[in-house]
Amino acid sequence: MRNRPTIFAIALVAALAFSATACSDDDGGGGGNAAVTDENREFVEALKASMRDSSDDADDVQLTDDEIDCLAPRYVNILGVERIEAAGVTPGDLESSDMDFSDVGITTDDGNALFDAFGQCDVNIRERMLESFAADDEMSNAAAACMEGVFTDDNVRKLMVSGMVNGDEDMEDDPELAPLVGQMMGCAFMGMGDALGSDDGS
Repeated sequence: MRNRPTIFAIALVAALAFSATACSDDDGGGGGNAAVTDENREFVEALKASMRDSSDDADDVQLTDDEIDCLAPRYVNILGVERIEAAGVTPGDLESSDMDFSDVGITTDDGNALFDAFGQCDVNIRERMLESFAADDEMSNAAAACMEGVFTDDNVRKLMVSGMVNGDEDMEDDPELAPLVGQMMGCAFMGMGDALGSDDGS
């Protein structure tokens, strides 16, 4: 039987899979690569390795090599090597899938810039998230359809920016996310009636 916490977690994980693998744009925007310099190269390569490792996991949202090559330098440039190093983050830490971007002290403006990088690299985040919902056998068709209505472009931005700014553990306590979390919880109950009925033989 599907349960509410499991389905709710799926939605959060889908968003965090992007934000956790989540730079200024020195080439004027678009989907091209941002500048890679001698100063930032080691951090850019470390982030690319982390993002490729996450994309190798079938349970995570998938990014292509071209998308990773476009996103990684933009992220590093937005955060800035000086700020990354001041936070005590090494390239090895950046390569680790356990790193939380909130450790670097991301502001809301930073989070929005990181989110905007997806569009600059022609990555439709909402579409990828909905595809991951549809492919997950832990989520009922009814719940997936409900999530599609909840996950508007604005709500996807809110969820991901909060995850980057507040970190994985604190984002659920963000008061600005409360209405969205309530809608997600409602979607989590979709389809549970049939599962409950089948369990008791009715």
